[in-house]
Amino acid sequence: MSSFWFFKRRAVGITLFNHRGERPSGHSTFVFHLKWLESKEHFNKDSISLLKRSGLDFARCAFEGIPSDVFLAHFFMLTRNANVCFILFHGVYDLAYLVRLSFGAIVSKQQFLANLAVLFPRFLDLKKLAQTSALRFNGGLDSLAKQMLVGRVGNQHN
Repeated sequence: MSSFWFFKRRAVGITLFNHRGERPSGHSTFVFHLKWLESKEHFNKDSISLLKRSGLDFARCAFEGIPSDVFLAHFFMLTRNANVCFILFHGVYDLAYLVRLSFGAIVSKQQFLANLAVLFPRFLDLKKLAQTSALRFNGGLDSLAKQMLVGRVGNQHN
């Protein structure tokens, strides 16, 4: 069974761009830390170690994190806008988690895809695109950035 049935998202990051790829002035990247209690959740120890080394304060998330239902109520206002396209990198588990959280148990692939289309009518996964393109890409976001000669902005998983 896929890990998205067991693992909760700890954070959701969003960067805003217009149709020309330009970011608005001021802040354009937002990270929403969800309520997440390390003592009560299933998690991958290597992932948690990486996040802790990157500075994520799990104790703070337990008390100040946004409850998932509150986050969803506001987040899905974005998905209702026909002009919004979600650009992800290996985001299938993130989308699956949000679909499961919104609709409950998913019993079939067809039901999942139908619910996905309701919540995210326009999305593009850069990793999947790079894998199916002439790049024949296999790796993480850092590897793709190096291959495309794009520099990192910010810390890994901050």
